[in-house]
Amino acid sequence: MKKIFATIIMSLVLIFSALSVSAARLPVVGEDANAWGAVLNDYLQVSHDENGTLKLLTDTGDLNLSGNRLIIDDPGPTFSGASSRQTVQADANFNLYTGSSYGAAVMGNALGTLNTTASNSIIAGLIGKYNIDTIGGNLGPKGAVVGEVGEDTASGDTANGAFIAVLGGNDPDSGTMTPGAAYTVRYLNVNPLSKFDYGLDLLGGQITGHQPVTYGTADIRLSNGATIYNNDANTLTITEGTIVLAGDLSLNAGVINTTEITDNTILNADINSGAAIAYSKLDLANSIVNADIKSDAAIVDTKLATISTAGKVADSALSSLVTKLGPDISLTSEVTGTLPVANGGTGATSAADARTNLGLIAGGAGDIWVEKAGDTMTGDLNLGVKQLIADSPGPTFSGAGSKQTVQADAIFNAYTGSSYGAAVMGNALSSGTGVSGGQSIIAGVIGKYNVGTNSGTGPKGAVVGEIGEEATGPCWHDDSRCGIYGSQVEFSSRFKI
Repeated sequence: MKKIFATIIMSLVLIFSALSVSAARLPVVGEDANAWGAVLNDYLQVSHDENGTLKLLTDTGDLNLSGNRLIIDDPGPTFSGASSRQTVQADANFNLYTGSSYGAAVMGNALGTLNTTASNSIIAGLIGKYNIDTIGGNLGPKGAVVGEVGEDTASGDTANGAFIAVLGGNDPDSGTMTPGAAYTVRYLNVNPLSKFDYGLDLLGGQITGHQPVTYGTADIRLSNGATIYNNDANTLTITEGTIVLAGDLSLNAGVINTTEITDNTILNADINSGAAIAYSKLDLANSIVNADIKSDAAIVDTKLATISTAGKVADSALSSLVTKLGPDISLTSEVTGTLPVANGGTGATSAADARTNLGLIAGGAGDIWVEKAGDTMTGDLNLGVKQLIADSPGPTFSGAGSKQTVQADAIFNAYTGSSYGAAVMGNALSSGTGVSGGQSIIAGVIGKYNVGTNSGTGPKGAVVGEIGEEATGPCWHDDSRCGIYGSQVEFSSRFKI
């Protein structure tokens, strides 16, 4: 077989070499006297080496068959065995190729004009035909045209696809191109039983020793980016879009569950007027409104729950045993004794008893009661002969910020008083014999300091006076702005001696 194929190639070399070299020719009978041997040698040396063997084609130039055909048929080579076989094998080696045109191992370009009478002809730049009877269980790819990506190099993943449809026409003057489809099907077969099993088969058979057919992202990607893929053997998923049907959808005895219907998407127009939906199919709990009930529905009382809204029952609908109280209730006539606290009353007939029942301590006339944190007084708090006690143990201060058990601010605005004005004032007075002995500490204001000293560097003492935090100006010893009035110490801002 190899000898036959080699003979064909060498014959082609002889033919086209003779055509492409015009200087070499055969001797002419009756002519070329004393020169016919040299003429014959020149002719033979075009395609023969000095030892008489055929010259082989080299990669020093192209084989140009312009205007002619390269025919290898009738019957063409016969392939058997297991190794790779091709009648025409053409490899193209791309090394940093930067061309902006076409690069291919084999390229066909169909040019010219077709006559309308060629309606049954198959016209293409590249045509593949398959007329082989398969014997045995060969599951390898078989077809008229096969495209393969990535056999010899891992860089095959740079391919856009094994088959690509390209709409050409870079020249803006070439006109608008509107071919029928990127992929289409035609039949040139008169037998009505002859058909493709599938218009598009994305499954295929598993080749022995190789993985089954699956897809990394989806089975199909549409031009709008939506994808169609199988989640499992029984579920087909379509993403990023809505299926629009021009006709009816037949489920082939299948069922659409409520999970497949988006809430609030079935409209009144979607329900046939003759549907006659059974009442048992309707879920009307808590959904019937007043407008849904006819004015003459005559609903019986047993269908009505207790009416609790005021004004919904007319006086004439009440039993004679029901006393109509009107908008106001007279406690004198309708309440016997006292109204309990639990019913919004005081449970008492006097103010003192009412305060006791409500948890208030009885006080004198004009008392302002403050019972919980956050309450605000609108008048003075007069304790009379009582004490204001905030100890045992008193609040605990931690963290940062100003903290005081008792805080009293006094705002002076054009004050002209000639008596005392202070935020806090203590006045120790004598009653009876006053202080009659003992070692008590007696004063108008007493400050005590019993704090464990830490690393703080601020002023610490039993009584601290500060001037000038929120107002500026000098303070002299005889000026009331001094922290300790009447002292011989001069202050400005913080303590300055």
